[in-house]
Amino acid sequence: MSITRQAYDEYMRGNFSTALDLFRKLSADLNPDYFKVNVKLCLKRLPELFSAAPSDGANRAGGDARISSIRLLDVDTDNIELNNSRPLYFRVKLPPNKRVGFHGKISYSNVDKAKHPKALAFVEYLDAEGKKIPGPFPGMSKSEKYDDYCYLMDSKGVETKLFSLSPPRNAVEAVMGFVGFHIPEGAKVLCGTQLRATTDGPSTAQAALGKVDNHEVSMLGWPLPLDDGRVRVMSIFDEFSRECFAPQANLIEPRPDNAIPLLERDKPELIFVESAWRGNKSTWQYRVSKYAHPPGTELAALLAESKKRGIPSVFWNKEDPVHFDNFIDSASGFDYIFTTAEEAIPLYKKRTNAQINALPFAAEASLHNPIGSSGRNSKVCFAGSYYANRFKERRDDQLMLLNAATNFDFDIFDRNAGAVAKDFCFPERYSPFVRGKLPYAEMNLAYRSYRVFLNVNSVIDSNTMFSRRVFELLACGTPIVSTPSIGIDRMFGNELVWLVQNEHEAKEAIGHLLNDDAEWRRRSLRGIRAIFAEHTFAHRFQQVLDTVGLRHELLPERRVLCIAEADTSAELVALRSVLQAQKLLRTQTRLVVVTNSPELLAQDGAVKVVRNSGDVRNHIADSMLEWNASHLAVLDGKAHYGAHYFQDMLNAFEYSSGNVVGKPINSTDCYSYSKSLAKGSLLIERSVVDRVKESLQTLEDFIQASLRLVAVDKVFASDTANFMDHSAAALIGNAAQISKLIDV
Repeated sequence: MSITRQAYDEYMRGNFSTALDLFRKLSADLNPDYFKVNVKLCLKRLPELFSAAPSDGANRAGGDARISSIRLLDVDTDNIELNNSRPLYFRVKLPPNKRVGFHGKISYSNVDKAKHPKALAFVEYLDAEGKKIPGPFPGMSKSEKYDDYCYLMDSKGVETKLFSLSPPRNAVEAVMGFVGFHIPEGAKVLCGTQLRATTDGPSTAQAALGKVDNHEVSMLGWPLPLDDGRVRVMSIFDEFSRECFAPQANLIEPRPDNAIPLLERDKPELIFVESAWRGNKSTWQYRVSKYAHPPGTELAALLAESKKRGIPSVFWNKEDPVHFDNFIDSASGFDYIFTTAEEAIPLYKKRTNAQINALPFAAEASLHNPIGSSGRNSKVCFAGSYYANRFKERRDDQLMLLNAATNFDFDIFDRNAGAVAKDFCFPERYSPFVRGKLPYAEMNLAYRSYRVFLNVNSVIDSNTMFSRRVFELLACGTPIVSTPSIGIDRMFGNELVWLVQNEHEAKEAIGHLLNDDAEWRRRSLRGIRAIFAEHTFAHRFQQVLDTVGLRHELLPERRVLCIAEADTSAELVALRSVLQAQKLLRTQTRLVVVTNSPELLAQDGAVKVVRNSGDVRNHIADSMLEWNASHLAVLDGKAHYGAHYFQDMLNAFEYSSGNVVGKPINSTDCYSYSKSLAKGSLLIERSVVDRVKESLQTLEDFIQASLRLVAVDKVFASDTANFMDHSAAALIGNAAQISKLIDV
């Protein structure tokens, strides 16, 4: 396509800025007279260019002297270097009732992480009398130092749309300041000296709303909280914690500018803030941690308002003990403080009047689980960061572990892959093993894809603080080889997490787990049980709610009605023994036996016995209703069950969201959906049982009717451990040998 055709097409699409650039290029390359009319038409549709001009404090509304202005000695230059203290000002006449876009050039250099903003623009609106119009304004963040502002990202020196403004109705002029934002030593941020304004359409603040206050504007499009029975929590979380707490609560996730309006509208029961570096998709960056020049005091304002309304506030420092000083100022304003490191509790007691408790990391059942893990590869993996010049002890431990792993099929996922600074790059000798980096969602999949994972601890001497990855991996059934940690040893022990002191021990541990199937399986299953017994985010959030005094039950008791066919007293005794041997947590069981044996029907004992003919469906429905059962377990009097049978099955219910859970007939079908299940191993959700309406004569009829009501993707196969059906057991014969095989 010719440049001429491209220019005309851009003009017809309304892209007047692009068209203007193309017509000017044609004018320069050919003859200015050819395209004079075209240039004039484009200019008519674009506001004038606003150039940086010599500026003093009077260029701001009211001559505000809080920020010294910059005097441009050479306004013919294309770019001016921004610094952290002296803004570059632009003064702009505003078209009436129009949203205005501002185009210009920003260029970062020698900045390691260009995704972090290093410049910002702040704005003040003036009315016809030259008086400042107070904010806040839509689309802008609020700062104590800069009032209404937005970040300026690196445009690589190419003109681009930097930001848009929706001026208030009575604004006739805007004064904008461009200033550096935590520009590190040796880095540069250049700002083009020409700023071009374009009208983007009606001003959002006026055309869409008419007369409306700024609080209403700040909530535009903000969803109402769900009325689903979960506790309503106004939260400020970083990504990982947000994903883990979201299933437990109805989260209200404000920006700094609409936190108080949402507090009033949505009426949360709790304010919950963690030691967030970014918070709610980066909208709270620099506002929770301690910085020399914080952009605003919205968190303090939110806490003050929540206290007025009697809403309890909780702060969780997940960065203790290393970053205690970074967050103590924010934490001190909360009613309750939780810390990942119990050793920090005395420090908080000295500095605050809050109630202090330890709250370690955990795993989230819906994210961290063994679903789909039966096809694992036979490799070892490390995922995380490398620091060449920080945390010497961690680095030495990490190198020891990595050196051991290079003797095996090994992958490294580098959290800082692509970083410019060499301090964050793995040493060259590990390059053959580095596979780039993975986002959080894909990392959770990697957890269950590898046979062994490595873990390195930055904090080794805390009783409660260590990597959250340990909890997440154990929940996925993935054995871990880890460098030493008091907390890991105290909470899980060497039987669950293989702790190593040197390269020889590390190599031995990795090799053992890669080659010994029995040991691998033992650690895998016990790791899952340990997490789902007391270390999920449901457990952690329940602790928070109990401490604060909010009555919401996240971990209800499970009541399992067990039903089985039995033909002899021996089978009845065996079934009772199975239930008595179970290792149960928050679970009660009750047995109902279905039989045609006159001997069993004549018994008058603790076990309910009903005839396996007539209306079995009514017997089951009545028993479940009478006992308020949450699940129905279908057992087999001739099968064998291990002590952790129900614990494993109920854990699978928790993480799979299945309606029916059972043991797979084929051992390769573990931890997967839509597979054939052993008949004597079914655990059925109450809601399914309640939907069986027809009169059914036998237990088998009832089971089949129940399964027909369940979608195939809601039938889940757990691990084969702790169960053996009677046909397989008959081939072995020896009860002790059977127990040895199934008790894992």
